Amino acid sequence: MNVETVGPYRIEEHLGSGGMGVVYRAYDTRLDRHVAIKSIHPAKDLSETRRQRLLREARAAASLNHPSIAQVYDILSVGDRDYIVMEYVDGTPLASKMIKGPMDPGQVLDLGTQIAEGLAAAHSHGIIHRDLKAENILVTRSGRVKILDFGLAKRFEAGDDETSLTQDGVVMGTSRAMSPEQAQAKELDARSDLFALGSLLYEMATGTHPFQGASPLDTMQRIVRHRPPPPNSVNPEIPEELSLLIENLLEKDPARRPQSAAEVASILQALQNLAVTSTTDNLSLSRLTGYIERRRRANMVRRTLAIGLPLFLLLLAAGWWQLRKPRPPRIVAVMQPVAPSPAGEAGNLQASVVRTALVDTLAGLRGLATPSPWEVDQAGSDPKRVARATAASEVLTSKLERGRTTVQVTLQRLDGATGATLWSTTFSVPADDPAILADAVRAHLLPAYPGFEPRRKGQARPPTPEALTEYLRLRRQMASITPGVTVRELFEAFDRLRQANPRFLLPYLGEAEAGLYEYGATRDDSYRDRVRALLSGAQELAPEDPRVAAVEADLELKAGDLEAAAAVIRRLERLSPGSPDALRFRARLLLQQGKNDEAIALLERMVKAYPSVTSFWELAEAELHSGNADAARRQLKRGLELEPDNRRLLGKLAQLETLNGDPREAEKLFERLIRMAPNPLHYSNLGLARLLQGKTEAALAAYQEADRLAPKDPVTVMSIADCQLLLGHEEAAMATYRRALTLADGLAQSDRTTY
Repeated sequence: MNVETVGPYRIEEHLGSGGMGVVYRAYDTRLDRHVAIKSIHPAKDLSETRRQRLLREARAAASLNHPSIAQVYDILSVGDRDYIVMEYVDGTPLASKMIKGPMDPGQVLDLGTQIAEGLAAAHSHGIIHRDLKAENILVTRSGRVKILDFGLAKRFEAGDDETSLTQDGVVMGTSRAMSPEQAQAKELDARSDLFALGSLLYEMATGTHPFQGASPLDTMQRIVRHRPPPPNSVNPEIPEELSLLIENLLEKDPARRPQSAAEVASILQALQNLAVTSTTDNLSLSRLTGYIERRRRANMVRRTLAIGLPLFLLLLAAGWWQLRKPRPPRIVAVMQPVAPSPAGEAGNLQASVVRTALVDTLAGLRGLATPSPWEVDQAGSDPKRVARATAASEVLTSKLERGRTTVQVTLQRLDGATGATLWSTTFSVPADDPAILADAVRAHLLPAYPGFEPRRKGQARPPTPEALTEYLRLRRQMASITPGVTVRELFEAFDRLRQANPRFLLPYLGEAEAGLYEYGATRDDSYRDRVRALLSGAQELAPEDPRVAAVEADLELKAGDLEAAAAVIRRLERLSPGSPDALRFRARLLLQQGKNDEAIALLERMVKAYPSVTSFWELAEAELHSGNADAARRQLKRGLELEPDNRRLLGKLAQLETLNGDPREAEKLFERLIRMAPNPLHYSNLGLARLLQGKTEAALAAYQEADRLAPKDPVTVMSIADCQLLLGHEEAAMATYRRALTLADGLAQSDRTTY
């Protein structure tokens, strides 16, 4: 091609040639940047069908936007040639880095994670590579991977020493980058790329290709039939876990491989963290555990034939112990669904149905844990920010689009650290039946977590549409603190719903939580006894649901029955080992047993494993309980580094400064909280902080604003009277004291506790 320009692109340098054409470096005169241009074989050398397929694949590849994928910018046709304009990557081919032999295991994990993340992004768009090899991967000077030729190289002849046929129904791709199903011209899916990734990781780790033969045909036959030696038998420096993962990627049967690139990326990242920190505190390796144990058991059987029964029994016992060893759960934050605005009552109901179904489904899977919706909502609407604040390794989002008679739901699993899409699905259901919507959410979400076993089911049954609607209505009242609605009224409403639907689990939990609140506020033992009976019934419906055990643990700790609390916490630890709930309640038990140092040490481990806002809150509470105000202040500030606008942490820090620190700082914090969300409690606390500084008139103004927002609180009215008395307004103070007494008498007679 003897041209100086292609459209707005000025050709600068020939970079290379291949089976699909010639590659040049060029300069984009419009956007002032360098690009790479592929000049495809002249159209006369291609059938129109193949040419259109090329352009279709190029347009599909242009939809990909991920740091590990070289971006396709433009597609041009000039004369009889087609041109594909791509991101120019100043990097070294991975193949060049592998010439000297095996790569460092840490580098294999780092680059392998990036490659898997890029594949996951492409697969989420329905695009598979089919020609993943070291020559199609560049590594920049900063160590960033860039995968080339998505949807492009697979369609063309690769050269004299490579086989790449393009006709429908036959082999496509470079012979040594193929999967067994690809070599046999079978139908392909994303798992074919995972086999190619396994071949690539094997070559990176050992310096040799696992299936390289004397010819392309010999290579293809070896891919179909040959089982290579384990990578760590070729290179002993390779960790066993990485070696076993590569072996699983190279399974001939796609069903026996990991089922998604996102899954592989999370495992490689976990192994990378393990190598760096010698801990898995922040990540769950549950899926890798399954692969490792499956491979390890298979290897054990083979080794038994050589090493004899006694040693085999020892190995089997060790394997059994590793299999039984609990792993910390994967934390999944379920965000509030995104719905068109204004949502209206129907839209709000649908959003509540979707989120409740997501949380309920995840609670039914072993190895997963979800922060409370309240904790998630406090962190805002940015998924990465939510993940940071809740220590979640991934975030589950949902989006609703309403039609005339249907609602379309899109679910996405997002990586908590990067925000990358791990999995996505979209479906439509009738808009007028919340039970069908909940069932559809459950049915579509379960396949997204294939490595997590369902918990044992009890007698619980799906609710009727009417029961689900009423439950969600009551839940919204609890969450929004509906004016005029008392906790007692909610407690009784949940009770009526539960009795009408005795096999619907969620009303049991709602009623138990309302009763627990009432018990904490009134110390009336009748609430304690009713909640115990409720939780007993809930356990029959869902014997392995950790939410039931968590509420029961909270109840027994509030009741001071430490023996019963210890038994419930042990059950919670069996149901959700290493989870934040299990650690939190164990620490609270230790505090009530007077074992403060043990509790603080446990919570420090919890903060290390799950550095969330809630973890720092719990540790600060424990430090305060132990009289360590300065240590509590440090933990609250650490939590605020994660989530600077978290109202719970700011409120606690303001209270600490009021009573154990600097009232001036407390005043600033309460004023900040009020700017974020005016609240009568914050105004009352602001009044106290000002009063401690001698700012009586300013304190009175704060108390009066609290009274305006919540005019039936006798404590606030009493504080107003105190300020009036201090200011010398004795007559006004006496009238205000009388009003406070009247409110207190009325509250005592009604015995109504607002939520």
